[in-house]
Amino acid sequence: MEHRSRNEASPVEVVRVEEARRHTRRDLVAVEALYTLSVNGISAVSLVCTPRDLEDLAAGFLLSQRVISNARDVKSLTVRHDEALIEVETAAPVDVSQVIGRIGAMAPGCGAGAFSLEMMQEMSRAWRVQSEISAPATAISDLMRRFQAASELFKSTGGVHSAALCDPQSLILHRDDIGRHNAVDKVFGRCLLADIATRDRVLLTSGRVSSDTLVKTALREVPILVSRSAPTSLAVELASKVGMTLVGFARGGRLNIYANDWRIT
Repeated sequence: MEHRSRNEASPVEVVRVEEARRHTRRDLVAVEALYTLSVNGISAVSLVCTPRDLEDLAAGFLLSQRVISNARDVKSLTVRHDEALIEVETAAPVDVSQVIGRIGAMAPGCGAGAFSLEMMQEMSRAWRVQSEISAPATAISDLMRRFQAASELFKSTGGVHSAALCDPQSLILHRDDIGRHNAVDKVFGRCLLADIATRDRVLLTSGRVSSDTLVKTALREVPILVSRSAPTSLAVELASKVGMTLVGFARGGRLNIYANDWRIT
């Protein structure tokens, strides 16, 4: 595993088989790296990730875990690639006990920011995403086409997920990572650090929408979540309860609306 390189793609030698013929060629694979996230000197979590935009990943991860809530909570944020280390110092003492020892993004595509069932139940009772924003289905399809074309790393490796913050007319912010949760955390982390508004916006993702992705998106008050892939049953249930519009299988000019379809005109 690559721990220290900032390269995002690594050349490898592969044997290609085509029509029963074998030949050797060079190919590119996405780099998988393991970085330790330290909070106030405590090694809190190991992040399995693509080693770029790591400031965004750290901020987004801590935001999604509710360790921090705004940019003022971050006193300093330093990435040390030679040590595979991300150091965060907060402006005030924080409780990192809920993330100590975890593997962030566990395996890169699995349950990264695992939220408790209690938190999800509390959210479904008390939280509402208040937004009257709407978007034509044709605009959503156009955004997804531009979104899929935006990742040079995916084009070269086929091995990363992407997420993007948009308004109904344009892509605002795009991030890639080997983990679908990490890509979303990178988007929200950049929004936190750069003071980019997420209300009345659209989040696009290439990955499956599970309940934790739905929760972290709702907490940022994003009213429309669109995936190229499928949602889970709990994600659909939560989207319905909190007032989010959830769209899946948005590809090739088609899409499925699973919750609050009125925002897609």
